[in-house]
Amino acid sequence: MPDSKQRSISERHLGEMVQLESEAQKLLLEPKSSHRILIIDDDKRARGILGEFLSAKGYQILTAGNGEEGLIVLRSAKVDLALLDYGLPDMDGLTLLAEIRKDDESTKIIMITGNDTMEVVAKAAGAGISAYLVKPFKLDVLLKRVEQALG
Repeated sequence: MPDSKQRSISERHLGEMVQLESEAQKLLLEPKSSHRILIIDDDKRARGILGEFLSAKGYQILTAGNGEEGLIVLRSAKVDLALLDYGLPDMDGLTLLAEIRKDDESTKIIMITGNDTMEVVAKAAGAGISAYLVKPFKLDVLLKRVEQALG
């Protein structure tokens, strides 16, 4: 049977371990950034890759598979930045961008497109996007654009 001195050391050690475990769980559960990013892309694989990458960088991630879903998310949650695919099945990116701007001027937008024609880029820039990326792009370039947009 441990004496009272050994018992108090063990109890104190156990208390410290419980406190450390609680702090570790908090760090794992709490987002590293308060910025919330919505990824609107019909390509499930692309949403997954972008979401995992940005989540690992500390951002809170929401996703939508088409424009309508994106609008629903934007109307129900505070979003700091939307990564918006131009080629969605239910509406093009410019139409969706116009719908977003009707409701919210403050959300930053990065347009992602496989089409880098000057017409699309000029229209998107005129509608107030923060940046655009042409597919395929490197994830470090995406991260740089995200950081610039969120300032």
